[in-house]
Order: sequence, then C-alpha cells, then structure tokens
Amino acid sequence: MNNGRESLQEAVKRDCSNGQDCFNENGCNHEFYKNLPEDNPEIRRMGFETKCVHVSKCSHKYCDKYKWILDRAEHYSVKTGKTTDQILDVWEKDRTYWYMNYYQECNQPVLEGENIIFYDDWISALKARFGDDPKLWAFKCPACGNIQTIQDFLDHNIETPEKKVYFNCIGRYINGIGCNWSLGGLLKIHTCTVIKDAQPFPVFKMATIDESEERNKALTINL
Repeated sequence: MNNGRESLQEAVKRDCSNGQDCFNENGCNHEFYKNLPEDNPEIRRMGFETKCVHVSKCSHKYCDKYKWILDRAEHYSVKTGKTTDQILDVWEKDRTYWYMNYYQECNQPVLEGENIIFYDDWISALKARFGDDPKLWAFKCPACGNIQTIQDFLDHNIETPEKKVYFNCIGRYINGIGCNWSLGGLLKIHTCTVIKDAQPFPVFKMATIDESEERNKALTINL
C-alpha cells in the first residue's frame, strides 16, 4: 500500500497525464490562459480588442493544488511536531473523494495557537494527568476559568456530557456555576486544538493538577 505522499502524487499525475501531460511539484508552470485578438466584430464594436482564451489541456491547476497541499502539510508538521509525511498519511487515509475537493481551506485550515495535539496523544495526556476514568478528566473554560468534568455534567443530568465538557461551559445548562461560553461562537479565545480523523477542532485546555485538586477540595467543603 502506498504512503500518503505517493497516493496523492499518483492521483495528481493521473490528472496531469490526461491534461497537459506535465507535472511540477512547485506548482503549474505552463500557460493556462492567453490574451488573443478578438475576432468577433460585434464584440469589437463594444470596445473589446482582445479575448482571454483557455489554452491549457488541463481543466484545473492540479500542480498548484499539489503544492498547496504540501505547504499546508508542512504547516501542520510545524504546529503538531509530526513529520510532513505523517500528516499526509493521515489525510490520504481519510480521503475518499477527489483530492481537488478534499483539500480545501475549510478542511485543512491554518492552525491557530501553539497547543495543537493529535487525538490519541490528547487522550494519553489526559490519562497521564487524571487517570483512566474519563468522568474525572478536568477541563478549564477559557472565558470564566471554571474547572469542570463529565461527572459534573452527569450530576446535573446534562445529556451527552462527553461531547460538551471540553466544548461548552456548564453554565450554559445550569445557573450559578461557570458561564454560557461555547467554542462554537465567532470569538476564538481557545488555546488548544485537537486533530481527530484528519480534522482539527477546538477544545478547552486541560486543567492543571493543582486546579483540579483545588476544585475537588472546594466541592468537598460545600458538601
């Protein structure tokens, strides 16, 4: 089975061979459009002396897309600590349709912030800090600083807490605790991004051990 880079390159070269029959890793380097004299007298009377003609046999700039993908993979490499080839392997394993449509700004956006981690590494870090029980993993709301766990959501009968604890502050569901902040809003104040199934999504950062212990002490006192 080919690795990600080979799989991608084969797909691009196949399209190139059906077009101009050229391939350039640094982007398209042949002429796509040419300005020629306008030969339609009606259009010339409208003041247009030239026309833009598509002269390439390629329907799209496949090599430009290839270079964009490599550049974006390099960006992800710098942000995550993974190699460029590891990033390409993840993307190509996930891709099930044409690369020209799969590789887009909306699917592989620029990663903001410095705390960017792959899902499996994130889970390992949570277990290392808080233990194997997900109900006790503690997250910190970036807006109000509230420390919350899945167990908190369960204690207040909030549904699907495993999808909310790192994305929404518990104050969205109950009064008197936290705030109504959600990472689904327009303002981006989160500092942690997790990459799962080749796609990045924002999360609340993990609470520190001290923050988690202080929270637990406060809960014990209030019982």
